[in-house]
Amino acid sequence: MKDKDALFKGSQAKEYALFNRAVPHHDDFQRTVGRLVNSSIIRPAAAKGKKATLAEGGIGTGCTLSMVLDETGMLAGVERLYAVDVSPAMVDICRRDFAIPQIEFVTADLLSFFGGSAPTLDGAYSAYTIHNLPQVDQVPIFKAIYAKLKPGGCFVDGDLLAYQDPELQRSVFQWQQDMVRKNLPPELAEQWIDHYNQDALRYFTAEQLLSVLSGIGFTARVEYREKLEAVILARKP
Repeated sequence: MKDKDALFKGSQAKEYALFNRAVPHHDDFQRTVGRLVNSSIIRPAAAKGKKATLAEGGIGTGCTLSMVLDETGMLAGVERLYAVDVSPAMVDICRRDFAIPQIEFVTADLLSFFGGSAPTLDGAYSAYTIHNLPQVDQVPIFKAIYAKLKPGGCFVDGDLLAYQDPELQRSVFQWQQDMVRKNLPPELAEQWIDHYNQDALRYFTAEQLLSVLSGIGFTARVEYREKLEAVILARKP
């Protein structure tokens, strides 16, 4: 999983979609992100007679973007959605599959985008992305997102979070590995098991992440939790 561009090309992009079988609650998780983007970012802007400007950090193959499109009526009420990913392969896939006028595709890492070229935003969201980075690198991204948000703007963060209870974390983590082995082809399953094992060292607990976001200035709460997946809604006062 180290070379993202090498992994997500041709048939391997389709194999990535098979991962959803190993996470039975995947659609509920993704739809929660889409619902919160609509209710917490787009509708508040519409209530003020404006169209929202927002960004997705780490578009991948477009799973989350698909849910956002569905929940928002194909971006009704959106002026501009910046769809950002560090992988040119991922950006190419989504540019081909989502030819929608409001979407601007950007090839960049999240810190470069949010810390530099991003405009002021009504909101931002991300799913299954930021946990891939060491915790020390995640915090600057959260700070950069906060700095780019307008007052009252929201950040919807759907990601993998650990449990504070070590026994519960071990149990849930084992369940997820078992599901991967059960539902994916053996070679792909072993790649994902390796990916999980590497990433587990980078997980925040929900309590830790809420504390980090609060320390930056957000008002944050957990909106969804199932196994390792969690969705946090963070608002800039």
